[in-house]
Amino acid sequence: MAMFAMFQRSRLGKFIIFLVFLVIVLQVFHMSLLTRLEAKEALNRHKGPVDRQLKVNTLPEIVDDMEEKVRNSHRLDYSGTYHVIANLLTAESHDPGQNRDDLAIVTQCSSNHLHHLSHLSQVWDGPISVTVFTFDNNIETALNHIVKLYLCREKIRKTTSFHLVYPLDRAPRSLSESWKAVNSCEEDMSVDREKAPNYAIEGIEYPQNLLRNLAIKNSATSLVFMVDIDMVPSENLHGDFLYLWRTALKARGNETKDTVFVVPVFEVKEGVTVPDTKPNLIGALDRAEVRPFYIDPCSPCQTFTNYPKWVSLTHSKGMQVAYYINWKYSWEPFYIAAKGMPLYDERFKQYGYNRISQVCELHVSGYQFAVLNNAFLAHRGFKRRGDFHATKNQELTKNKILFTKFKDELKVKYPNSTGTCL
Repeated sequence: MAMFAMFQRSRLGKFIIFLVFLVIVLQVFHMSLLTRLEAKEALNRHKGPVDRQLKVNTLPEIVDDMEEKVRNSHRLDYSGTYHVIANLLTAESHDPGQNRDDLAIVTQCSSNHLHHLSHLSQVWDGPISVTVFTFDNNIETALNHIVKLYLCREKIRKTTSFHLVYPLDRAPRSLSESWKAVNSCEEDMSVDREKAPNYAIEGIEYPQNLLRNLAIKNSATSLVFMVDIDMVPSENLHGDFLYLWRTALKARGNETKDTVFVVPVFEVKEGVTVPDTKPNLIGALDRAEVRPFYIDPCSPCQTFTNYPKWVSLTHSKGMQVAYYINWKYSWEPFYIAAKGMPLYDERFKQYGYNRISQVCELHVSGYQFAVLNNAFLAHRGFKRRGDFHATKNQELTKNKILFTKFKDELKVKYPNSTGTCL
């Protein structure tokens, strides 16, 4: 009987232990459910109905972090004129502690042109670093568009990092809660936005070189590709160039240290599909649907790339350096370069000489220009001489005077150089 009683107590003890364990498990499960419910309620306080693409507890964390950076950042540019916020929102792949052997597109725009990122991110397989310019309470529009692109476009979320700049004398007067609302991922962000070009913001000089430098400095890659945000790179440009770089160019060391790799640029007639490969591009050229970029407003700005020679190259699948070009006055090619090249002079604002001055310094400092055989950029729409903003000529004259001073400064900066900007 004693042994039977002991056996019964043993079974009872095990049963009690099982019940205690079960209660603990149920409590943990209950707490988990409450946490999920609180997160969902917090999300709903920040927004209305949201597309299924958005992750449940992502939006509150993102907008709170962005708001904190906007309210508490106090960094200025070198002139003390602009407020700069680096890494306002970073890509999931961004690693600031690692200078990756990768190639990033670096670009800039105002909030009116942010929608171009949707297409750019779809055709570009690498990282993107973009600086956004804003002013007054336009900052709420800019922040809302950034959040929407980040949350609603998976490719942008994975690859794109955003930076923000605004002039101190046009700082946002307030920051309401309305910018945090992301009601739908289906809203067309491009509607009526192109009617406000970057250079036509009343009373504000658009500091494109400051924006470019901020995007370059905060790219977490060793190679950068400076483009306009409304340009489209050719198919597989990212992967093909990296293969060339890692298998051929990088091994040559100092031979390519001071080389930039020129990517020819074309503009595509309105309503025509943007070519994605060189054979498609040449076909469109033959049909007069495509032409060299900027050929009407400023032929010398791009023509020295030697488009006839580039088009006539023997077709090959791989990417190679096709030929080299000596820099000539007014030439402002788009190119890929290793970080460390001379940055853009931030005194140049608005229209004129902002890119020519930087390419001129590349030339004077000893860089060579190598044209790639199969890579190209395409701009949607023809650039026409009469389509520019009203103050273009005044800005061009002002920046031409600054460029004269800039050339004299280069003689002091590079006293042993035989290169000139004439």
